[in-house]
Amino acid sequence: MDEITTGLDSSAAFDVVNVQRRLARQQRQTVVISLQQPAPEVLALFDNVLLLAEGEVLYHGSRAHVQAYFEGLGFVCPPERDLADFLCDLASPEQIQYETSRMPMSGRRRHPRSASEFADLWIMSPTYEAMVEELDYLDKDTKTCTQAYSKNGERELYFDQEALLRVPATRQSYWCSTSIVVRRQMRLIMRNKELFTGRLLLDLLVGLMVGSVYYSMDLADPQVTVGVVFSCALFLGLGQSATLAPLFDARGVFYKHRGANFYRTSSHVLASCISHLPLAMIEAVVFSSLVYWMGGFTASFEHFMVFVTYMLLTVLVFISEYFFLAAACSTLHEAQSASTLALLLCILFAGFAVSREQLPWALRWIYWCNPLAWAIRGIMVSQYRSSELDVCRYGGIDYCKMYEGQTLGDYALGLYDVPGDPKWVLLGVLFLTMVYVVIMIMSYVMLEYCRHEAIPALPPSCNPSSSFVVDTAMTPRQPNESYAMLSTPRRDEDDMQESDLTGFPLRDDGDGLVVLGGGDYLGGSSVVSQGLKTNPEDVVRFTSRRDMVPVTLAFQDLRYSISVPVGAAVDLAGQTDRALGDSRVGDARANTNEGKGTVTRELLKGVTGYALPGTMTALMGSTGAGKTTLLDVLAGRKRGKTGSKNGAATLRGRVLLNGVDATELAIRRCTGYCEQTDVHSDAATFREALQFSAYLRQSDQVAPARVEEIVDECLDLLGLNDVAGRLIRGSSSEQIKRLTLGIELAAQPSVLFLDEPTSGLDARAAKSLMDGVRKVADSGRTVICTIHQPSTEIFLLFDSLLLLQRGGETVYFGELGHNGETIVNYFQDLGAQCRVPAFEPGDNPATWMLDVIGASVERMKPISSLARKFRRPGPPATNKSRLQQLDGSLDSSINSERSRQYRDESVDFVAAYKSSRIKQRLDVKRAAPGVFMPSDRLSPVTFTQRRAASDRLQFTMLLRRFSRLYWRTPLYTFTRMVTALTLGLIFGLVYSGTNDFTTYQGANGAVGLIFFSTCFLGVGSYVQVLPLAFEERGPFYRERASETYSALWYFAASSIVEIPYAAVVSMIFVGVFYPMAGFASYGGFAQVVVYWLVLTIHILFQTYFGQFFTFATPSIELAAVWGALFDSIFLMFMGYNPPLSSIPDRYEWLSHLVPHRYTFQVLTALVLGDCPNEQLQQIAEASATNTTIDVSRWPLGCQPLTDAPPAVANIALTSYIDQVFGARREDATDAIFVVIGILLVMRLATLVVMRVVNHQKR
Repeated sequence: MDEITTGLDSSAAFDVVNVQRRLARQQRQTVVISLQQPAPEVLALFDNVLLLAEGEVLYHGSRAHVQAYFEGLGFVCPPERDLADFLCDLASPEQIQYETSRMPMSGRRRHPRSASEFADLWIMSPTYEAMVEELDYLDKDTKTCTQAYSKNGERELYFDQEALLRVPATRQSYWCSTSIVVRRQMRLIMRNKELFTGRLLLDLLVGLMVGSVYYSMDLADPQVTVGVVFSCALFLGLGQSATLAPLFDARGVFYKHRGANFYRTSSHVLASCISHLPLAMIEAVVFSSLVYWMGGFTASFEHFMVFVTYMLLTVLVFISEYFFLAAACSTLHEAQSASTLALLLCILFAGFAVSREQLPWALRWIYWCNPLAWAIRGIMVSQYRSSELDVCRYGGIDYCKMYEGQTLGDYALGLYDVPGDPKWVLLGVLFLTMVYVVIMIMSYVMLEYCRHEAIPALPPSCNPSSSFVVDTAMTPRQPNESYAMLSTPRRDEDDMQESDLTGFPLRDDGDGLVVLGGGDYLGGSSVVSQGLKTNPEDVVRFTSRRDMVPVTLAFQDLRYSISVPVGAAVDLAGQTDRALGDSRVGDARANTNEGKGTVTRELLKGVTGYALPGTMTALMGSTGAGKTTLLDVLAGRKRGKTGSKNGAATLRGRVLLNGVDATELAIRRCTGYCEQTDVHSDAATFREALQFSAYLRQSDQVAPARVEEIVDECLDLLGLNDVAGRLIRGSSSEQIKRLTLGIELAAQPSVLFLDEPTSGLDARAAKSLMDGVRKVADSGRTVICTIHQPSTEIFLLFDSLLLLQRGGETVYFGELGHNGETIVNYFQDLGAQCRVPAFEPGDNPATWMLDVIGASVERMKPISSLARKFRRPGPPATNKSRLQQLDGSLDSSINSERSRQYRDESVDFVAAYKSSRIKQRLDVKRAAPGVFMPSDRLSPVTFTQRRAASDRLQFTMLLRRFSRLYWRTPLYTFTRMVTALTLGLIFGLVYSGTNDFTTYQGANGAVGLIFFSTCFLGVGSYVQVLPLAFEERGPFYRERASETYSALWYFAASSIVEIPYAAVVSMIFVGVFYPMAGFASYGGFAQVVVYWLVLTIHILFQTYFGQFFTFATPSIELAAVWGALFDSIFLMFMGYNPPLSSIPDRYEWLSHLVPHRYTFQVLTALVLGDCPNEQLQQIAEASATNTTIDVSRWPLGCQPLTDAPPAVANIALTSYIDQVFGARREDATDAIFVVIGILLVMRLATLVVMRVVNHQKR
């Protein structure tokens, strides 16, 4: 088990590990657990310890002997140091504090320094030799192994080699595990209601729209019929792109499950096939029913089922394609680019835009491998071989007479080179089924044999910057020196003077800021009154002057409640009641909003306290006690006016700064909030991230030299100098944690909030980080920090503690005292009222106090009975008596542990605190000026400007950041360019043989080429920008919450930075595609430039459209769904399929709102519509008088359209594209301005969404 206690409080961590210990003893399991910050009580639960550093084994053996082993190497663990912290400091610069001059191990002249030196000594140790001998027993006969260990009085080892060989790959049978995975997959799909309902709603809306647009279409027009079939198959296939991001998220879970042998890879693949089938069937049936019957296809249930079958298979094939890409591609960017390319090949070689005979001969094999072409072919054969359409006379036209014996079916199928044999219907179904199966088999191979595991970051121990130690000189420590923890002097709280609460005296001795030790707020701060003597050892020095004003933060009677659905609230309350055995937790269920179906749950219940400059205040409690909620309220992240509701949440109480009620602006400007999740713009370097915060969150009156000095100080303080020029992307979690703290420090806040800053760090990194926080507090800042599993040393860095129990009620608020004596004495004094376990020497006060208040997660139900219920088959009968004795002793030890861990449920710790002397002191101090009341000595914290930096500086810094982001993210920018190059080459190759644009098919091919190329560049831009935009949305929310900049300048910078990249992408595409398609032969350089500019505007629109949905939707999946919906509408009313002339009058208003229509018309008119009015008039006069004129030297648009149907015969090419597609050169300028206008409106909508919508869930 890897880091199973991360995010748990120390008491809960003890319980979780203790459960594993009992299971190991009772069920004879082998349990291996990696931990980062184990408390002494947790470490004591283990039998053996494996200590690693830089991939080397430093020790592997008995936990009881590990301390003695390293003492033999000359390292002594101080009494006040946790053993786990001591072990983690070895093989690092911190080990110097444990070195002694005495070297018991012979032959050593100096202490080992590197991990390899420790490993060499370990291999030469007697402990290692004993371990090797023990392993040799396991290689011998089973009987020998059993007899040898049966004589061991300390432990019982049962080793059955044959049983191990019989262990299956998975616990359950194949079909049993597969059925479980299927049920799980179905639950996941159904619980993702946003995506599920979004796709169904999308199918319903688009189905109605397509059916109404093609309502009762003329089946005698094969172009319209094929266009409808093509659009339906394309839409259903394109709509599955929303599943790509969830598939990538699920891949990591699969890797974890497969690595643990939960199930086989084939079970996962089969479960995915089965789970996707119901939704695919619903989509196919709903969409097909609307389109088929409204569109006027053949009125036959048999042909309708063929249509539904092909739509279903198309959906499944595209799902399998995205499933394969999620398995084969390493990143989402790569998969989206690959899916765009695959979709392009499907569309171009489907036989609609370019018929089979028009394709280059060398590329026709793609047509026969294309599942979309098989779907269109099967539906077309089904329709035109029906008894209704496979006739000579239809619609008053005798096709057999007009087309030499061909029926309507023969004529329509021959127009698109579709074979007319009815067997192609069945062959198409078989082919699509085979493609689906083959792709899923390929997915299985990729998942089984190709893993895209994340490359781990450089371990902190391998990085010299991973330590906060300022002086890393490896100088031996004198024997009489003790290890001095970084802490602040304390004195008795009763000796405090009132002046201590009203100011923070600092002086400058010429060398820098000096913070005087000796003062005491709640017994623990570095704040002193005027006139106290200062010990030189109690001084913490910094190299620069102070750039912030000390602020006292107070909060009084804070109550925060939320409204949740009744069912969820009852379930939650019931679970919590059962877990706690505390009736108070269920009280919130009585506050039901009648008629609204919601229940009000109170998360904070009258919490009161304060934090003073120069102090560190810890917020602790069991998991779910409301620590992060309280921190969010204090930091202004959970909003709400006093006594009023904010949405479904209600906030009451007061938050004060320097004794004055704090405004939202004051809280945001003078505080810094280090969130638990480290969210950064990872394309910046560490120094750039600090500079960004320092420049924008300090007044622009601060000189740039001073800002750079502050940045250097933060790098020095947090030990980030060696990685200052490294990109954040790919850095270790410890380095990013430090950066999170540094970003807030660079803003020079007066109050600093930290939410579990040590979560996810090992013991040494956590201690180093909190040492830096201690220095921050000693600089005069007010620090409030929630923390889980603090070691004794980290816990004693704090000055005061606010302890909450489940339900958001205060159990303790006050000083820690010297070595935590105050809080330990407080709870031990309650021993007369309840059973409080004794505090033993070496116990961690943090873990001990959580055990006292009942923060553990175990219940009174004995685990031994549960373990015996699921016991494996035991060893031979000769050992049964021994095991029974062992089980009895374990039950006794469990009961004794339980009596120590659990509090007396009859004691109300909240009431005990309210009646305590410590609470009375708090009530007295509430009357002191400067805390809960205004003070003449302290001015109110007010700000005249919402943001510190000027508008110009905000825009400059944001534009610089976005420029670096795009330049340093080649996976996005370079992929776009490669995609544009690939699209240009493919389109150019496909249309290279159709350069005669004066024929009917050639003209339609050219228009189709412009249509599809424009669509693909646009859709590709939309899809590719989503991952990057969503990655940057997190930092945007964090920085906006701190009033770092205005959304206006973020919007402006993100808009401008896209322009050059869109221009380059368009230039690459046009440079390759334009000459290969033959367009360059019919226009000059100016025409190419205009084509490039218009295409650039189109790419910008689609990119900006993706940014809009990034901020308008909560997830990337929904953004993809909404994008598919709008792109489907755009493509439908763009004017190509159906042509503009065929769009019903009831949708004409909608076609005018589609920006893509104007882009398509401008590009089409540029290439095919070049014909001056004078020449066009001459052509019309010649046609009217049946005379001929020579137009061979005239522009392309003036050439007559040949091989055209009677409806459009004897007209010029420019007249044809005008009548059918609405493309006129005279309207090009107006159309360009319309597109720009729509683009600006959409960008303004994006700005509004940025400012108003916030999808963070707090």
